[in-house]
Amino acid sequence: MDLQNVTYPVLDREPERVIRELRRHSPVVPVTLWNGRRAWLVTRLAEACQALTEPALSSDGSNPNFPSLNPAQDTANRQSGVARVDADRHAALRGLLAGSFTVRAVRRWRRTAQQIAADQLAAMLRSGPPADLVAGFALPVPLRMICTMLGVAEQDMDLIERAAPGTVARADRSSQPAMNDLRGLVEDLVRHNEIEPRAGLIGQLVSAYTRTGVITRQELVDTVLVLMVAGHLTTAGTIGLSVLSLLREPSRYRAIQENPGLVAPMVEEFLRLQSVVSDGVPRVAKHDLVLAGVTIRAGDAVVISIPSANRDEGMFTAPDEFQPHRAEAIRHIAFGWGAHRCLGQHLARMEVRVALATLVGTVPTLRLADPAGQVRSTHADRHMKGLYELLVTW
Repeated sequence: MDLQNVTYPVLDREPERVIRELRRHSPVVPVTLWNGRRAWLVTRLAEACQALTEPALSSDGSNPNFPSLNPAQDTANRQSGVARVDADRHAALRGLLAGSFTVRAVRRWRRTAQQIAADQLAAMLRSGPPADLVAGFALPVPLRMICTMLGVAEQDMDLIERAAPGTVARADRSSQPAMNDLRGLVEDLVRHNEIEPRAGLIGQLVSAYTRTGVITRQELVDTVLVLMVAGHLTTAGTIGLSVLSLLREPSRYRAIQENPGLVAPMVEEFLRLQSVVSDGVPRVAKHDLVLAGVTIRAGDAVVISIPSANRDEGMFTAPDEFQPHRAEAIRHIAFGWGAHRCLGQHLARMEVRVALATLVGTVPTLRLADPAGQVRSTHADRHMKGLYELLVTW
C-alpha cells in the first residue's frame, strides 16, 4: 500500500499493518478524510504528545479548516463548550469545573458509584439470564453517575437515559434528531436551575453565568451536553470492552477474584489497548510548525491518532499484548494530553474500577452467553469505540 496515499480512518483490509508501517516510516503523513478533505495524520506517541501540547495547533471547531472525522462531527465541531476553544477561553471554562474532577473530589463520589453499580447489576441479574451487559450495566452506570454529579433529578435521569444512546448510534446525520432531543432536555435543566438553583454542576455553571458572566448561555448548554454525552459514553465503552476481554480470557476474571488489587493496573492496560476515542483528536494549525521533520502550514488540518500512539513499538514493549503489570503503561494517552486532557479522567478511572470490581465480586460465574458468537463493535460506525451489546449469563 502507498503510505503517502492513505484514506483515514484506514479502510484497507489490514488497517493495523498500515498503521504500524506509518509509525515506523511516516509518523506524520498526509491522509484523505471521509469528506475528501486532506489532513496530517500523527501516529507515534512522542509526536502525538508534541502535537497535543503545541500552541500552534488549535481546538477551535469554528475554524473553517477544522477537520471533520465523521459526518456527525460537523455539528459537534460548532459547539462552543470547553472542548472546542483555545488558550485563555479554554482555561476560563475549564476552571469552572476543574475542582469537581480532581482526585480528591472524585474520591468523595466513590461510594455513590459503588451504590449505582450495585443497583444496576441487581436489576440486570433480575432480568436474566441471559442479559445484555451493555444496556443493563455498562451504559447506565456512568450515565447515572454523571447525571448525579450534574444535579439531575431522578425523573429527568430516566428521560436522559432513554435519549442519550441514540445520539451516537451511528457516526452520520441520522443521530441528529436524538441529539436535538437531548439538547432540549439540557436546555430545560438549565432553565429550571435558573429559576430554582439545585446542587450540582449545572447549578454551579448557571451561577457562573448569571452572577459573573464568565460563561455564556450557549457555552453553558454545550458544556453540559459534552459532560453528559462524552462523560458517559467513553466510560461505557471502556467498561463493555474490558468485560469482554475478561470473559474471553477467564483467567483474567479469576485473577481479579483472587487479587482485587489487580483491577487498577488492568484498567490502565485496558485504557491503553482499547483507546475508545478511535477516530483521533482533530486540530487545525494557526501558524506554521514543524513536526517530525514535516512542515505543517497555517490552516492545515491535523488528526492525532490516540489508538496508534498507544501501541507505539518505540514506547511499549510488545504493544499489542495485554500486560497489566507493564511499567510503561502510565505513558498511555487514552485521555489525551496537555491542556485539553480529559477533564473527567480520574472519574472515568474510578468508575471503570468500581464497575469491574462490582461485577467480579458479585457474579463469580459471569460468562459469555455465546462464547463463539460474533460481538458487534461500534468503532466502524461512530467515533467512540464500544459494543452494541454483550450478552452474558451466570
